[in-house]
Amino acid sequence: MPPMRVLKPDDIGSVDAVDPEAGSRQSTAQQTPFDWVRRNKLTALVSFVIIIFLMIMFVYWIAVAKNHRWYTSDNPRDTYVGSQDVLQVMAKLWVDARTSCAQIEKEDIPFLPNMEETYKVQDRMIEDHQEELGPLVGWKVGTTNRDMWPTFNLDEPTRAPLFNKYVRFGDVSGSWEREGCGPFHIYEGEFAFVMGSTLEPREGEYTEGEVLAAIGSVAPAIELVSSRADTWCLGDLMAWYTGDFPDPLAAMASCQADAGISGLVVVGPEVGAGEGWAAGLANLSLQLSAQSSAQPPTIITNSAARVLDGPLSSLTWLANHLRRHRRPLLKGHLVISGGVAVHVGDDEIGRRFDVTVQASLRGPSAPPTAVRLSLGEGPMISPGVQSPDLYGGAERLAAARKACAPLPSDQVQLLSNMEEAYTVLDHMAVNFTDVLGPLGGWKVGAFDSGDGPIAAPLFAQDVAQGPLNKSFTQLCGYWGVEGEIAVTMGADLPPKEGEYTAEEVWAAVSHVQAAIEILGTRMPSHCPAYVPGEGDAEGWSPFGDGAAHALATCLADGGMNAFVLLAPPVEKEELPQPALVEGLSGLKEARLELEMHCGTQPRAAVLKTSPPIATDPLLTVRWLANRLSARGLPLKQGHLIMTGMQEMVLQGDPAIDPAAIQGQCRVRASVMFHPAGTNSTWNSADLVITDFPAA
Repeated sequence: MPPMRVLKPDDIGSVDAVDPEAGSRQSTAQQTPFDWVRRNKLTALVSFVIIIFLMIMFVYWIAVAKNHRWYTSDNPRDTYVGSQDVLQVMAKLWVDARTSCAQIEKEDIPFLPNMEETYKVQDRMIEDHQEELGPLVGWKVGTTNRDMWPTFNLDEPTRAPLFNKYVRFGDVSGSWEREGCGPFHIYEGEFAFVMGSTLEPREGEYTEGEVLAAIGSVAPAIELVSSRADTWCLGDLMAWYTGDFPDPLAAMASCQADAGISGLVVVGPEVGAGEGWAAGLANLSLQLSAQSSAQPPTIITNSAARVLDGPLSSLTWLANHLRRHRRPLLKGHLVISGGVAVHVGDDEIGRRFDVTVQASLRGPSAPPTAVRLSLGEGPMISPGVQSPDLYGGAERLAAARKACAPLPSDQVQLLSNMEEAYTVLDHMAVNFTDVLGPLGGWKVGAFDSGDGPIAAPLFAQDVAQGPLNKSFTQLCGYWGVEGEIAVTMGADLPPKEGEYTAEEVWAAVSHVQAAIEILGTRMPSHCPAYVPGEGDAEGWSPFGDGAAHALATCLADGGMNAFVLLAPPVEKEELPQPALVEGLSGLKEARLELEMHCGTQPRAAVLKTSPPIATDPLLTVRWLANRLSARGLPLKQGHLIMTGMQEMVLQGDPAIDPAAIQGQCRVRASVMFHPAGTNSTWNSADLVITDFPAA
C-alpha cells in the first residue's frame, strides 16, 4: 500500500487540502444559467409558468380592465371573459355613455358572445345604476319579427329594461340635445301595456289568457331607437342583413347590452281593459306618421300581427322569459311589445321632426288614441296635415261639407292608403251625424284603388226626389255628374258572423230607381277638376298616376259625393225578373242613358248610353252589406245604395260649349229595367242646374 502522507504545518490553510468541496465551489462559479436549469428542471418549470401567468394578467389589466378593449380579432368570442367584475365594468361603460350622451368607438365596444351574457349586463344596470338611470319602470321586447331571427342566429325575441329617466307619458315636444341623443335613429310605433297585477316567477309557463287578465291598460307608444355605439350598432345594420358581419349573434348581443338600443319611449293615453280592445288585440292596426322639415311625410300602417302573433303573444313571451330568469313582471310596470310600424331616419337630425302614432283602441267608430313626439323647431314644408289624426281629418271634412266651402289646403288630411280613407269615412258616418244630419245610405265607387270598390256614407240632407232645380252654388265643389242605378233597402242587414248570401240581400231589397249623382270635392287644392286639353276626358283622373295617397285623400271626402237626385221608385216585384236566377237579379239586363245639355245646346249635346250592365248591382249591394258587417256597421231599412257609376260627364267636358251655357244645364239619367221589346218605359231622374258658370 502507498505510504500515508503526513500533514505538515505549511499545509494548513490550503483549501484543496482541508476542504473536500472546494473544487465543487470553484466549478459552480464557472457555471452558466443554463447549467442551473439542467440541474433544477422542476424549479425552473414552475418559475417559468409563474412568470407567464403574471405577464398574462398584466396584459389583461392593460387591455381589458383599464382600456375596456374587449376583443382584438374578427372573432372576439375567443377572448371573452364573463366575470362579475367584467360585467360591472361593461354596464358602467354603457351607463356613462348614456348619461353623457356620448358615443363609444367601435374598438371600445364591450364584446358579448350571446344574449344570456347581454341580460347579465342589463341586470348589473338594474342592480347598480338606478341612481343614474332612474328606477326600473318596465321592459321592452325587441326583435319580434321572426324573419330577422335567422340573420342574427336568434331563436326568440330579445328584452331590455326601461328606466324612468328615458320614459315620457303624454305628447313630448323637446330638443334634439335633450331627447334625441345619438346621430342616427329608428322610430317605432308600438303597443304599450301597463300591468294591472303582478306575474310572479313560478314553475309552469303563463298562458296568454292569464297574461291578458293581468293587463291593466294599453296605449300607443313611440320608441326612439338610438345607440351609444351608433357606427357599429346602427350604422352597420345593413352589413348584418347582408351577412358581411362575421358574427351576427355577437353583434346583436353586444349592442343590445345598451338597454336594448332604446333611446326614448313616449307613451300615449291609456285605454282600460274594459273598453273593447282586449277581444281583438291581434286584429288592431297601428299607424305611424313621420315628417321632417326637409322631407315629405311618411305614413305607415301595419297590423298588430306583425309583432310575433300579436302584442299579447309578445307580452306572454316576456312574462315567461322573466319567469325563467326568476324575475317578476310587476304591477304598474310598462311593457312596449315590439315595433309594429317602423320608420328609419336619415337626415332629420337637427331639423324639425314630428312622429305621431295612433291606434283605434276603442273600436273603429271611436276617435283613435294618439301620441306625438316633436323634436327641433321650424315649420314643415309640405302642405296639408301630416299627423295621422283621422278623427280630426273627418271632423274638418264634416265642417267643410256643412258650410259648403272648400277646405284650406293646409287643413287637408293627407292619407297614405284606402284603409285610412275607410276610417275617415266610418268616423263621418258614425260620429258626425249631428253636423251632417242622419245617415241616408251609402255610395259604392268602383275606383281602381287596388283594394276593390270603396264605400262612402250618404247623408239624408244630400238626397232628393226629382225632378228638381238646384243652383250650381248648392252643388258644393261641383266636379261632374254620374248616371247610376240606386237600390233601397226594405229590411235591416245587421252585423253578423259570416257573410250574407245574395239571396239574403235580395230578400231585404225594397225598390230600385235611376239616379243622378253630383260629384264634388271639399279639397279642390288636392283633387282638381278636369281641364280641357290636358288629357282624354274619358280616361282622365285627378289622381295622377293613381298614387294610393292621392286617391285615398280625395275619396275620404264622402267618396267625392255632393248630391243625389232620384227617379220615381220601381218596386222589386215590378221588375221583369223579380226572383234571382243562379244568384243574379234581373238588374243585370238594365240599360242606362245619361244626357246633359246646357243653354242653347241641343238636347243630346252629351248623350251616353251604357251597354247592358256588366256587373249585377245586387252583387255591389251584397259586397257593401258584408263590408259594413265586417266593420261592425249595419245596412238599415230605408238606406239608399248608389251601386256605382254607369256613365259620367266631367266638369269641363269638351262637348259642353261654354259659350252656349247661358247659366243653365239640364241633366237626365234614365234606366230601362225591362229588356228592349217587352216594356220600353224609361225610369228617369231630371235635374236642372241653374247659375251654371260658363268656365
